[in-house]
Amino acid sequence: MYSDPSRLKKIKELMLDFDYKNARKKLDEYIMDYSTDYIAKFYNIKLLMCENKINKAEKEMVKLLKHIEDNDMIKKDYIYVTYVYLLMELEKYDLAMEYYKKLNFANLSEYSNNDFYKLKGVYLFLLKKNCVNTSTLSAQYFLNQQIEYNRCRALVHILERHVFSEEFKMSCDKIINIFNELEDIILYSIKYPHYDGLDHYIFSYNDDKISSLLEVLTIKHSNQIITVYPIDSNDKIMFEYVNTFLIQKERVNKTKSKSSQIDKFNKKYNIKG
Repeated sequence: MYSDPSRLKKIKELMLDFDYKNARKKLDEYIMDYSTDYIAKFYNIKLLMCENKINKAEKEMVKLLKHIEDNDMIKKDYIYVTYVYLLMELEKYDLAMEYYKKLNFANLSEYSNNDFYKLKGVYLFLLKKNCVNTSTLSAQYFLNQQIEYNRCRALVHILERHVFSEEFKMSCDKIINIFNELEDIILYSIKYPHYDGLDHYIFSYNDDKISSLLEVLTIKHSNQIITVYPIDSNDKIMFEYVNTFLIQKERVNKTKSKSSQIDKFNKKYNIKG
């Protein structure tokens, strides 16, 4: 016997429940028993990504691809999708496009329409990163932003989609201020380990009147915000990856102030480099 589907199913369920500690324990035990099971190797890569061990995940992916490369019986498309997301995280856009083009979408039978929509966004993003021009698709906000980011369009989307629908318990002015401040602090913040074509961040926001958890989606490796919306604190969230908005803002302001003082000192005494 070369695998145990019931054990693999349990490991997958633990990963979906964000119980990465137990998933890691059970997966390591499973791999000791079934060292040649390529599905377990694939789960290991996905779990490494969830643990934010990106460089190690890449090394394991290279090994897995060598392991399955000549086996025509294995449908590799789910593995290729994960590799594309991994390569995007590593900013290896040429190779990501190469593997995107290997995809046979007919084999992605477990994917929803939303999954395919995300993959379309990935493709448009990779075209842009590889300096290939493409036309903007009207009436599809996320895809438009992937092709040609527009800050005003992002603000309008957030106000119309979330504020005016009363999903937020904040005024328009408050949301605009938060949006501006997020642009300043986002690249200094902890990224939430959620791998698709965008970067995900979660912030806890508290002041005298408002307490909220905000999820922020940006263009990959940038502070270009696509959307901001509140999430329920009862949802399955790994709180070790949640940024405290006011603390992060204060920390970034201190860093910028310190950098500014150093720049002034260097300029005064003509220090370069």
